[in-house]
Amino acid sequence: MALLRSEKEMELSEVNHFLGDKLCRYKQPHFVKQLSQFPLLASGKIDKVLLKEKAHRWMQTGEWV
Repeated sequence: MALLRSEKEMELSEVNHFLGDKLCRYKQPHFVKQLSQFPLLASGKIDKVLLKEKAHRWMQTGEWV
């Protein structure tokens, strides 16, 4: 699983090509979700609990790229 933060909408083929150049095949994620921004806590840190809940929901509903 990988979460990608990007202002620009990217095609899955672009993401796979980029990751293929950077990572060994067995390290490449099976699921990729693109976000415009990560959920943040009041402190400005990434809200990992909320992100984990959303990821679980995305897995259940098939909203992964």
